[in-house]
Amino acid sequence: MAEEKPPTEQHELLIVVLGEHQSGKTSVIDRLLGLDESSLPRKRTLFFKRREGQAGGRKVVMVDTPGWWRSYPLMDMAEIMKLKLVLSLPRPPCGPHAFLLTIVIDESFDEKNRKSVEEHLELFGDSVWEHTIVMFTRGESLEGKTIEQHIESEGKALQCLLEKCGNQYCIFDNQARDQSNVIQLLEKVDSVLLRNSGRQFELNENIFKEADEKRTAIKERSQTRLLRMTEHNKKNCRDQSLPMTEIRILLVGWV
Repeated sequence: MAEEKPPTEQHELLIVVLGEHQSGKTSVIDRLLGLDESSLPRKRTLFFKRREGQAGGRKVVMVDTPGWWRSYPLMDMAEIMKLKLVLSLPRPPCGPHAFLLTIVIDESFDEKNRKSVEEHLELFGDSVWEHTIVMFTRGESLEGKTIEQHIESEGKALQCLLEKCGNQYCIFDNQARDQSNVIQLLEKVDSVLLRNSGRQFELNENIFKEADEKRTAIKERSQTRLLRMTEHNKKNCRDQSLPMTEIRILLVGWV
């Protein structure tokens, strides 16, 4: 009997990387694809980035998505950020083969973290879990412990999250100079694909449509406010008979 082969063995792999701010998403992508980190822009961006490269002899495309603040509930995330997270996904029929959820090893993972992660991923629907692999970053901090020992020591919150992913996880070690990180990830992606009979993730087109409509509405409201402010400032300038000797500025915004 012929050995069963991964459904995407001869095809391009498309992987969407999700996670909190400073969970190692960008570093993981750079290292796995063999990109030169020193030549890449380090400026933080709220938009997703699509990067291509070779991993394990296969063409791999990885999408770096906007992160969210650690342990913050979804309700505290700005609406525009939710939309950008949803719209960072490739449109059907080219959905991702797998989602890679980055979680740092050297920070405790409690119930607040679990709820935050689950709420953010479920923006894509319940079926996202069938395609999700947890990647533990900063694997070098295990210092002799196995990943299984770490999972056991973290308790129920992390264990419940892994169960939702079908216990699909791997480790990213910043100190590894061989191909172990790449090999682990590709094996897990193939495992997820076999479990889903080679089926790629498909986000309901209505979710994309709704997100597009909301983003357009937000942009139009922003432009309207800007126009009103401009007109108001022009009026103030016309009414100002004396030179301005004092300026007061109030700064507002996210943390």
